[in-house]
Amino acid sequence: MIALSCIVVVCTVYALSLPAQTLACDKEEHTHTAECYDENNELICKKEEHTHTDDCNKQEEVNEQEEVVKDEPEIQNKDEQVSQESEEEETTTTTTETTTETTKQPFDLSYHTENIESVKFVYKKTEIIDGKDKTTEYDVPTDGSILSYDTLDMTYKLFFKGISAKTLKECGGIIKYQLPNGFKIRKMIEGKTILSGGVVIGNMNVSTDGLVTITYNQQFLSRLQENETLTGSFEVDAQIDMNKIDSSTGKVTITTPKGDIILNYGLDYKEHYGNVSVVDKSWEKEATSDYIKYTITLKAGDDGCQNVYVVDQFTQGKDLVEYVDINLTENTLNPGKYNHQPYETRDNNSKAGTIYKTNAPSSDQTIPDAVTNITNPGSFVWKIAKMNPNEVRQLTYYVKLKDTTEDLYKIKKDVVN
Repeated sequence: MIALSCIVVVCTVYALSLPAQTLACDKEEHTHTAECYDENNELICKKEEHTHTDDCNKQEEVNEQEEVVKDEPEIQNKDEQVSQESEEEETTTTTTETTTETTKQPFDLSYHTENIESVKFVYKKTEIIDGKDKTTEYDVPTDGSILSYDTLDMTYKLFFKGISAKTLKECGGIIKYQLPNGFKIRKMIEGKTILSGGVVIGNMNVSTDGLVTITYNQQFLSRLQENETLTGSFEVDAQIDMNKIDSSTGKVTITTPKGDIILNYGLDYKEHYGNVSVVDKSWEKEATSDYIKYTITLKAGDDGCQNVYVVDQFTQGKDLVEYVDINLTENTLNPGKYNHQPYETRDNNSKAGTIYKTNAPSSDQTIPDAVTNITNPGSFVWKIAKMNPNEVRQLTYYVKLKDTTEDLYKIKKDVVN
């Protein structure tokens, strides 16, 4: 038994020391015998005769010395090893923090409408009370009644509640909200401070497309306990987009998270709320004649305007001049200069304005009607049916001096919008 055991051990060691062999041939080893032939000595076996040779085997030698080297750890001195470990820790930490910061998303009130308590529109009106200007804040009628003030400006107020401090911190202390369609922001708001008890706790930005972003500072966030909830409000000064008003009804519907609000501006809203300004008034005397050329330049606001009237009159020196080729009957203005007739510079696709001479304006008639004869020094009315958004239009007209010896600088005039 001892001898047999020794033989087994020797054989096993020898076998393990041989290179590993993998059979590469996929054919079955077979030699034809008598059973492979029929009685007529015809081969009936479908197997191919094949004997495995050295070519049928491939050897895969494993270098045991190389295997041992690969398993051994790299040897380095103690200081070098500590330095490398420290560097790896810092890199891992930085990467984790960056990833966490990037994945933080603001708390979107437009989506979490359950946290919106109420929405309110207000406007401010300045009145003279006891000889002093006093500004009062009024709620905007939201039931479709006609507004009673002369501007499209208002303040959008939103009150929120129940925002978890834990959630707010996970969102980086940022709340965002998109103003409803129907408002426009004339100018972007940046860094408006948010106060609580006189202490700055954050800031608010509002883009021109109506996106409100509130960012609370870390000092405020650190004081919040995770089981607390945040309640507050914010307000944004905005303006109703006149282009959203239904021209057939004079109404606009604003959809808010707390329901639809209907505002009524009346059918004459373009006349009443449109913005037109006088951007330039100038004059010059013709060197070779007794004529003075006057120019008035108007510019419409972003929404355009309808039924614009400009009343022009002289005050001092009114007896020294007379309008040239402006008649008591209403006439269409030429698009370019012709002699000393009044003319209008306007867009090619704009309808021509008209002009007529009439009495001077009064408290009863700020826009005087056409008359058949003038009973006072007189004025003229420049009438424009419609100005397109941001359109610039210019009127040029002439007056003639009755007495050229008078000082021209004594002739003053008023332009009443």
